[in-house]
Amino acid sequence: MPNHHVQLKIETFTSVDSLNNLIQKHQWPATITAGLQTPEVFPRTMRFKHGEDEIAYLIAVCNLAPTDNILDSQVLLDPLIIVSEPEQLTFLVHEESASATEIQQLYETTLFNSNEGLIACFLLKIYSNYRVKLAHIKEQLEEIEAQSTETTKNEYLIEIKNIKKEAVILEHTLDTQHQALERLFKLAEFTDNLADEAMIYNIKTAERQITKLIAGLWGMNTGGLPGEHTKFGFLMMIIVSLVLALITWRILRSKKYND
Repeated sequence: MPNHHVQLKIETFTSVDSLNNLIQKHQWPATITAGLQTPEVFPRTMRFKHGEDEIAYLIAVCNLAPTDNILDSQVLLDPLIIVSEPEQLTFLVHEESASATEIQQLYETTLFNSNEGLIACFLLKIYSNYRVKLAHIKEQLEEIEAQSTETTKNEYLIEIKNIKKEAVILEHTLDTQHQALERLFKLAEFTDNLADEAMIYNIKTAERQITKLIAGLWGMNTGGLPGEHTKFGFLMMIIVSLVLALITWRILRSKKYND
């Protein structure tokens, strides 16, 4: 194991109540657990007083829980809390979370001279997990698109709707998490102790890449347009649109409105 200057502690919880008990035991701000049951709005960063003179901070973020099927589009958010105190770095994770293993692996394979170094590396790991999930969602959409001629229109649209609903959850979570990390990067306690300043740039770059992935999902062709498989489908749609516009114009023109 590398010689560390970081005192790492991983504590587990089983429910909101057990997490609140851990927070109370350490005398950390109780409000950090707000939104735990709706993880999309859970991420946040908070400073608090540690002892009489020192300042500590904590970050609530959402990792992704792995699913049994690598191509499963279901998004399982894994909320956790990171507390950085001068003498110790604590991760509060659910007892069934894979995050504990990821944290321990990072700690055992990389030398960290500060809490912030480990936090930054773990944040990059989280975004790597998001990127993998979004790539799988993209693969599923492409596969469904390729098989669209073999399924009924309703089945096709339902599958597309379910997959994109999961993408919306990811998008909302990432937006909230972005705001939490922007606040983290403005804390002197974080930036002053982060030996590798490029890490913040790397995290922001990872965020931008994931944002582009999500934008790409919304831009994908979902098919299902009337006449899309006919030679004159586009022309028919233009004609129908013009006829509907003309009918609407005639109806509105014939109506009498009170001054």
